[in-house]
Amino acid sequence: MIGRLASFLAPRHRTEAIFTAGLAAAGVAGIWALAELSGTESWRALGNWFRVLDGEVVPKMKTPQYVRGGLTLTAILWIAIPLLLLATRRAWCFDSPAAPEKDGRRPFPRRFALGLALIVLLAAGLRWPRLDLSLYNDEADAFRSVIAGSFDGRSFEEMERNGLGAFRRAKWSDTFWNNRLGNNHALFSVLARLGYDTWKRAAGGVDGQVREWPLRLPPLLGGLASIVLVGLLGAEISGRHRTGLLAAVFLALHPWHLRFSTEARGYGLFFAFAALTLLCLIRAVRGGRWSWWFGFALAETGCLWSYLGSLYFLVALNVAALALMTAETLRNGSGLDRVWSRTQQGWVSSNLIGAMLSLLAIAPLLPLLTLSVTTNPTFHAGVPPSLSRNILIYSALGMPWHDEDATNPYNPALEKWSTDPLTLAALTLVAVLFFAGWWWMWRRSPERFGARLAAIVPLAAFGLQFAAGEFKGAVFFSWYASFLSVFAALTLAMGVEALVFRGKKSPPPPERAVSRRRRFVVYGLVALFAAGTARTTARYRAVSKQALKPAVVEIRGGTYPFSEAQMKPMVIGWWTGANLYDPYLRVSHQLDHFQSLIARARREDRPFYYVVGMKGAARAENPALMDFVEHSGVFRILREFPGLEEEQFRTTIFELKAAEAAGNTPEKNP
Repeated sequence: MIGRLASFLAPRHRTEAIFTAGLAAAGVAGIWALAELSGTESWRALGNWFRVLDGEVVPKMKTPQYVRGGLTLTAILWIAIPLLLLATRRAWCFDSPAAPEKDGRRPFPRRFALGLALIVLLAAGLRWPRLDLSLYNDEADAFRSVIAGSFDGRSFEEMERNGLGAFRRAKWSDTFWNNRLGNNHALFSVLARLGYDTWKRAAGGVDGQVREWPLRLPPLLGGLASIVLVGLLGAEISGRHRTGLLAAVFLALHPWHLRFSTEARGYGLFFAFAALTLLCLIRAVRGGRWSWWFGFALAETGCLWSYLGSLYFLVALNVAALALMTAETLRNGSGLDRVWSRTQQGWVSSNLIGAMLSLLAIAPLLPLLTLSVTTNPTFHAGVPPSLSRNILIYSALGMPWHDEDATNPYNPALEKWSTDPLTLAALTLVAVLFFAGWWWMWRRSPERFGARLAAIVPLAAFGLQFAAGEFKGAVFFSWYASFLSVFAALTLAMGVEALVFRGKKSPPPPERAVSRRRRFVVYGLVALFAAGTARTTARYRAVSKQALKPAVVEIRGGTYPFSEAQMKPMVIGWWTGANLYDPYLRVSHQLDHFQSLIARARREDRPFYYVVGMKGAARAENPALMDFVEHSGVFRILREFPGLEEEQFRTTIFELKAAEAAGNTPEKNP
């Protein structure tokens, strides 16, 4: 008996020894965590964790209690999953095959590496001006709640004192797991906080001071990494390094990718992990090595840590991969009794490992996300009427189909530029290349499995999310699908490969034997895409989604901390996040408070400004105040800053006129 047990526990080969040690360490970590969390409070928190997911709202629960319940569940599963994998390792833990002998070709040629490096430099140059653009709604919320912190208090009495409350620094537990607004992208928040804290120490920054580039650096690096990875994917699927370079060029130039790889959110990181997940899966299936299967598990973990909405992509990827792997097994004549092959074994075990690692991000965040979805009507908005057409054109040219704010001169939109010959030429080019590339990936690619995955997974992921919005009422914002830009660039490169290099009448020429004529055709196609999207790129490089920082700079000549001269103006706001850059700005929408502040500004001979964002919502909440500001003659519009997309992102600064110019007083206009 002891001998059999010893034989079962003894690893059969080096790979199994590594997995046994790693899984045992994970199990020990789970046991230690469960021991630390044990107690009535933890079990009660775990019970509430399940109650919230079942749809019950528990308003008295604090964030640490939800997190505690999620961590307790994580500890339990960190014991259960390693035990399951250890008990079944004889069924799935095969030895990695020996590395294939080199065939004399350089797997990563110097010209290809140099080309990718130059493309990344181009992409970084295009994206760099966005790093210091103003933060907007979600970015500002994340900065306050989970990255840096915020000042206490916005009361009318503090307006009278003209002071600041205490600064509440965000806790690290909030950075990892606070999700009360449903918008915490955990990996981004951690990296952004590390970058921001490093800048703050090095530059001697003060509490509440905002610097954008340390926050946007992690998604920028993720976006640049995704360009390299899509280049590797293109080379992997087509068998040609030149096609990989084309995919990287298209992605570097794509305006949609440019914009969301520089948002202070987790999307840029998700771009990289999505491409890495597909690349690791393709190589794992083709070569069967555990290093790629484990890389697949880590990349899936990275996707979920970057953005919980990546679940749609991962579900689509895994369902499609399982279907293609099973079909390939059956096509080779193995029969149903051989479906459980090494490929499926690696796929199941790596997914279990990925799920275990992802639990640390998902489990503590999930109840707070569920509460946000349950209690916030924004999350029940469903699918906007023009969303499908918008996402189609976003994927093609980086701009929407429909202009949500026709009076905004900065908004790019196809319906606005429908008569522009360059835009129409680029759209035609993209349509032709997309259909040619998609068909080639599905029917003719030498890398059958990987190409078919790249062809169907983005569409399936979009379909899943669209169905959740259409049939469940889940909100679907266009930027949730911004990852499609990565696969659009890949498909465009495959279209060039199909039309220029792999015609039906002749085999593809060797990479070094491509004629000058074909090279110029390729250069012309890339130039046409760049020219057709240049105007959109220019808008995204210069305009932020919401001009919170420019509004404060217009009023005070800079952002917090202020000089003595910059402190003189009185600044009030409503439905705006401009107090991120001006913590002395106080929110007021009561007419009596408002009038007393105007009287004080006149007595003290101080400039008075009223900053309003989302005017539609402000007018709906207090029409009397907005009528007074807009129509009484006491104020004039100093400056209006359109944002991007919707009118609600427009910021308006109203300036109090001199008493003589106004011709009346607040008291006469109640």
